[in-house]
Amino acid sequence: MGTQVIDKQTMELLFDFENEGEFIIAKGGRGGKGNTFFKSATLQAPKFSQSGEEGEEKNIILSLKLLADIGIVGLPNAGKSTLLSKITEAHPKIANYAFTTLIPNLGVVMRNEESFRYTIADIPGIVEGASRGHGLGLSFLKHIERVRGILFLLDGSNLELEQNLSLLRVEMEEYNTNLKERPFLIALNKIDLWDNEESFTKEIVDKFKDLGEIIPISADQNINIDLLLNRMDEVFFKDKIIGN
Repeated sequence: MGTQVIDKQTMELLFDFENEGEFIIAKGGRGGKGNTFFKSATLQAPKFSQSGEEGEEKNIILSLKLLADIGIVGLPNAGKSTLLSKITEAHPKIANYAFTTLIPNLGVVMRNEESFRYTIADIPGIVEGASRGHGLGLSFLKHIERVRGILFLLDGSNLELEQNLSLLRVEMEEYNTNLKERPFLIALNKIDLWDNEESFTKEIVDKFKDLGEIIPISADQNINIDLLLNRMDEVFFKDKIIGN
C-alpha cells in the first residue's frame, strides 16, 4: 500500500494503492485457438489454428509514498530518529552527524493502553532547496504528502528557530502547497543541553510563541515525551481519544 502507478509517457496517475487491492496495468491480448478447437466430425485433424492477439504494453513508474499518520520533519541532526526510537519500537540508525537517515523510518505509536495506534514516520533531514531536488529532498518530501499531521522537530542547540521553521515550511509548501493546511505541532528538542533548563525553556517558548505551540523536550533524556504524546493525541487524533 502507498504505491502509485504512473504512466511514464504521459505522467498520468493510473492508480493509487491507498488500500489493499488489485489493479490491471495492461491487459493481455485475446488468446488464440489451437487446432483442436476446430475439430469436428468431418474434420478430425485440422491443420490450421488461430493466432493470439497482441496485449497492451505500457512503460510505468511505481512510486512508493509512505502511508504514515504523522510525519516528523526537521533539519538534519535535529533528533528525529532518536525521538522515533523513544516513542515506538523502531530502531533507526542514530549518530551525531547529518544525514544519518537515508531512508524514511516508520514506527507505530501505541496509545491509551493500546486502545488505538498510529504510524509515525521519521522524514530524513530536509535542507534548503529540497523542493528543487537539492540534497535528498525530493526522495523524502513525497512521503509527507499523505500524513494527517506534521510534527516539526527543531534543534534546541540552534536558537535560529524562526529561520529554521520557515525553511522547513517553505520547502514543504513549494513541493505541495496543500501541506500548509495540515495540523502541526512544534517540538523543541535537546533542552537538556541548556544550563538553566526550566527558566530558559520558558523564555524560549514565550519568545517564539507566535510560531505555534512549542513543546520543549529532550528525546535523548526522555524529558517531556509524555507531554508531547498527549498533545499529539489531542491535536491529531481527537476523534480517537476515549470519551471524546
